[in-house]
Amino acid sequence: MGFIRGGLLRRPVQGILFDMDGLLVDSERLAIEADEATFAELGLHVDRAALLSTLGETDEHSSLIFASADSRFDPAVFWPMTHARFEEYLSSGRLQRKEGALELLGALRERGIPVALASSSGHVRIERSLEACGLKAYFPVIVSGEDIMAVCWKATTRLSWQVV
Repeated sequence: MGFIRGGLLRRPVQGILFDMDGLLVDSERLAIEADEATFAELGLHVDRAALLSTLGETDEHSSLIFASADSRFDPAVFWPMTHARFEEYLSSGRLQRKEGALELLGALRERGIPVALASSSGHVRIERSLEACGLKAYFPVIVSGEDIMAVCWKATTRLSWQVV
């Protein structure tokens, strides 16, 4: 039994929604490493605090932070390079599952508790990360940051908010 605001849950768990980066897989460490290596290759200076502030943010929002740290930052050059570097890390087996993730997902599956994944990462990175760590089969439902942006875009182009 779990607790919500001091009281026992009154009904069984209906499902669990997971985040991916930093919870199920150690991707944040690799993303920072890829970004730092790309900054170094390009001769850019972005301090670690600014870099850490972009975890969980979109490339577009991160670009604003990086450009304010170093005016020579060019997103059209940086993002393809750092994404390719991250992909190399995935392909070389450097991405690791967080301890206990596989066991937890297995236990939930055994109990018939549905799970889904919601991540600010894009679909390609989500799919590749889950595949690399042997977790993809556990998530029949995946929502990415790209999906949320698409829904928000649709909503803002209409006269009123609608469920889409």
